[in-house]
Amino acid sequence: MNDVVGGTPVAITFCPLCGTGIVFGRIVNGEALTFGVSGRLYKNDLVMYDHQTESYWTQLLGEGILGFYHGTRLKVFTGATLAWSQWRDLHPDSQLLDRPVDNQGRFLLDYGYDPYGAYASSSEIWFPQGNVDPYQVLHPKELVLGVVLGGRERAYPESTLETERVVNDVLGGVPLLVTFADGGMKAWERGERTFVPGPGTTAVDERVAPR
Repeated sequence: MNDVVGGTPVAITFCPLCGTGIVFGRIVNGEALTFGVSGRLYKNDLVMYDHQTESYWTQLLGEGILGFYHGTRLKVFTGATLAWSQWRDLHPDSQLLDRPVDNQGRFLLDYGYDPYGAYASSSEIWFPQGNVDPYQVLHPKELVLGVVLGGRERAYPESTLETERVVNDVLGGVPLLVTFADGGMKAWERGERTFVPGPGTTAVDERVAPR
């Protein structure tokens, strides 16, 4: 989806094969690019193209992989995947992307259709890249929260976060708080504080938590 939010041209992207939802800035070299879906895959991920130069971009990295913009990286903006009811409670004045309907009010597309069916729950990998976990510590389709800080990368499995709820970590020299609440995984800079799970879906500063 190509849009303008708060005066900034952005591309809201999602790959149904690997489940990645990422928001990118569309300004490159002073020009607002317009993106579309190429129908191709690169390392199990959707490949976008820009209408201006027809360069190919990997959706997972926001990087040009073929054409004029080969090697160029798009700016990544903060995004969140959560239930519409949660977002509406947090931002009640938000606009919602409408789904086109015909003159009888029926959706033009079947938005409930999953083109990959049960692939997400299957242990099969259609296009293995040589990095499949041979010890099967995690299900190969396990959802993870990926964080990159200070040149270091780390993945936090959803199954672990769902149990722990709150993880205090340090990545790339940055103290990090990783949380799970209402099905959503998030990472925060925590400074010098350490957190523990609080009532409901909250996290509490350990120094003031009841004992």
